[in-house]
Amino acid sequence: MISHRFLAVLIITALSMPAAAWAFDDDEMVFGVDDVEEEFDDDDDAMMFAPDDLDDSGFDPESDIQEALDVGVLAVPGDAISDDERSRLQSALRDAARQIPEITTYGDSSLLPDMIDRDPDYCSREALCLASIGRSAGVQRILQARVEQVDGRYRLDLDYFDVEDRLFVAYHSSSNHRSFNALLEAVPESVNYIFGIRSRPGEDDYVDDRDVNIPRVLAYGSAGLGVAFLATGGFFGLRVNSQQEELDQMPRNDDGQFTEWTQREAQTFQREMEANARYANIFMVVGGVLSVGSVLLFVFGPDGSDVEAEARLGDEDQPWYSGIDISPHFSNDGMGFGASWRF
Repeated sequence: MISHRFLAVLIITALSMPAAAWAFDDDEMVFGVDDVEEEFDDDDDAMMFAPDDLDDSGFDPESDIQEALDVGVLAVPGDAISDDERSRLQSALRDAARQIPEITTYGDSSLLPDMIDRDPDYCSREALCLASIGRSAGVQRILQARVEQVDGRYRLDLDYFDVEDRLFVAYHSSSNHRSFNALLEAVPESVNYIFGIRSRPGEDDYVDDRDVNIPRVLAYGSAGLGVAFLATGGFFGLRVNSQQEELDQMPRNDDGQFTEWTQREAQTFQREMEANARYANIFMVVGGVLSVGSVLLFVFGPDGSDVEAEARLGDEDQPWYSGIDISPHFSNDGMGFGASWRF
């Protein structure tokens, strides 16, 4: 028979066991405020990036050139350009990339079909998709151009993509182009920017001296100056005529002297009329020479549209005037035109 003393010990033991269990849970599972903040501090140090880390990809254009990487060149299809315009952009982009030393460029024969199959607008902006296309084409980098229209103006976006690391390592945007042709002219400068190539001071990437027809420019300039000189000469000529009429109407005596003017006033008026006549002659002669020179330059000067065609002709097939060369000459003493004829 259980004694009262043993029963009391058993009840006390039973009552004390839950308190011990709850105390065990509190000690093992509940964390203090300092412990929780310390855990989060560790996570922050491991996962947060500084702005400089995000902006700096470590891309060095010179190292890419020195490594002679294989670069795939692609003009991305889009709603802003037609298929023909995309082809022209592809050619301009490939030509510009070929000017970059040491790298090897490849066209869009392998890149374009996969890009079209995977939605160009999405795949050209998504690193995993673009990397997959690059690996399929066997290139290490992808230089792609995207075109958009904003308020009727064209914008050219160039991306340089690292296939292995799946990173956009360089980017350049050129906007506010009024026409598609103007956008094409901006391609070489944009490609040079991607690869860290800067133009020399004073160098203009959009002007080709071979496209400037110097004789035709001189012809138009001579024509404009000739008209200006002739008009000025005509103005002085009209003043001389007006003064001569005024002089003829002035009353004179039997000795031919003016009755309303003194001798000095008459001499002053006559010298002024002679000066106007001299100015008229000078301007008319210079204007005539410039006009004749302009006509000769128009007739015998090379036409920019026919230069290449004439260059392909043999000596016997050249037109008779091809040997005539007319050029202006300027010096401290004056100006003039020189002519030569090769036959």
